[in-house]
Amino acid sequence: MNDELINKANILSKEFQNLDEYKEYKKIEKAISKNKRLNYLSKEIEKKKKSLPLLGRKVQLQVLVEIKKLKDEYDSHPLVVNYNQLKNQLIELIKPLTDLKI
Repeated sequence: MNDELINKANILSKEFQNLDEYKEYKKIEKAISKNKRLNYLSKEIEKKKKSLPLLGRKVQLQVLVEIKKLKDEYDSHPLVVNYNQLKNQLIELIKPLTDLKI
């Protein structure tokens, strides 16, 4: 029973990976990882987040505004917008599987 279930899960996984939406998702994911501006924004956001506990209250508020500005730029980049749309589509495709109670 376990081997049969594992085999079916492997087949389902391979079929999922052959979907055009999945291939496009992976392509955009790779493009995001190679995009210099997005990498810079991501690193700056993380760096500023890590510095927050070390800052005074007034400076924290300023840094939070800066983080929001960087995050807004990151999230509005066309690659990220397309990536998030595809991610949501893929989540909807697998939702029936994740809702199953086995």
